[in-house]
Amino acid sequence: PASADAHYEMAQLYLIVWRTEDALFHAQKSHRLNPNNLWALELLAALYRSSGDYLGEINSYKELIKIKPSNEEYEYLLAEAYSVSGNYKKAISTYNKIEEKIGVNKDLSIIKEKLYISMGDLNAAAGELQKLIEAFPKEVQFQLMLAELYQANNFEEKAIRIYKEILSDNKDNYPANIAMAEHFRIKQDYESGFKHLNVCFDNPEIDLAIINQILNTYFQLTISEEKYAPMFLSLLEKAIKYFPTEGAFQALLGDYYLMINEKKTAYNGYGNALNLGVTEFLICYHYLLLGLELQDYDAVSKMGFKSIELHPVQPSLYLFTGIACSMNDKKREALNVLNKGINYVVNNSALKAEFYSTLGGIYNELYEYKLSDESYEQSLLLDPNNAAVLNNYSYYLSLRSSSLEKAEKLSSRSLELAPNEASYQDTYGW
Repeated sequence: PASADAHYEMAQLYLIVWRTEDALFHAQKSHRLNPNNLWALELLAALYRSSGDYLGEINSYKELIKIKPSNEEYEYLLAEAYSVSGNYKKAISTYNKIEEKIGVNKDLSIIKEKLYISMGDLNAAAGELQKLIEAFPKEVQFQLMLAELYQANNFEEKAIRIYKEILSDNKDNYPANIAMAEHFRIKQDYESGFKHLNVCFDNPEIDLAIINQILNTYFQLTISEEKYAPMFLSLLEKAIKYFPTEGAFQALLGDYYLMINEKKTAYNGYGNALNLGVTEFLICYHYLLLGLELQDYDAVSKMGFKSIELHPVQPSLYLFTGIACSMNDKKREALNVLNKGINYVVNNSALKAEFYSTLGGIYNELYEYKLSDESYEQSLLLDPNNAAVLNNYSYYLSLRSSSLEKAEKLSSRSLELAPNEASYQDTYGW
């Protein structure tokens, strides 16, 4: 029972099997029997920490320092124990003693800065960073840290002064440019901010999330004021240049050109985005709709089926794909897609009417006149004032010399709704 070493070994064994209380008992016994055993004291300090006894841990490190004052690690561990226990002043005092021995040290000053911030002593925290700036004048990171500290505590002018100093020596410094751009954004001076962002977008360090955020900001500005368009496009072109496989940028390109009604460029942008893995519904929607307008039916039908796989309950995708298949002379395939897609239309009578109208046209071309007439009837039941449907239904009836009185009424109604439409006049003539 009087063997300090045996108690120490028992403590280690109990620690291995997670019996912490038994380990602590034997470690304490070992220390009492041999107060100068460094190994037992180190184990005791670790056990005190794991059990939340910070006072015991602190006292253990104090004893270790007395036994072996040359071991700086014990002083670090003591300072850390003070810090964990919330005694920041004593932690800082201990770190200062270490600094007296080893001189100004980056890690030490940064630790102390954080402790001063926890204490709410901003001036002392800034003093630690200023000390590092003076000791390491060529390392910009400490200037940036000081500026960020001022900025986080609403000392904007002090922060901006430091950022300007950094940029006077290195105009390409990425963090300083980003900070200045954000400063001008808050002030709504977007043109000044753009100058700094333009530099940032040439920097390989820039984060994709930040690029997306910036581009979306300038896109919204462009929507409200056209003067921002050149700035937005300049940044977007750089983003596409440096990140050619990022589909989100191609999608944004599509959004911009759609906004200014340059449909071909918008269509290409959306197509590139989809080919690069973008899966958003709206991108699929815009691409298919533009493709129909541009009569690129083969591409629309191919991308339409892919889009349906991605968004299987979006009826508009079935409609666009069905129209493209029909125009691409794949009538049966078109009917399959449309008849499936119509089941997903909920609370949208106009869209359902469009489905029936499209089906009516395809059935007519396949000489399935009964189904064609039924489809047109369903369409007009849902949307009785659709001039295009009235005209098309009337035209097909008149071509077949079928129900001509009804055809005349349908055509007449279409002319009431759209009196200046030449093709509707032509149908009425038939």
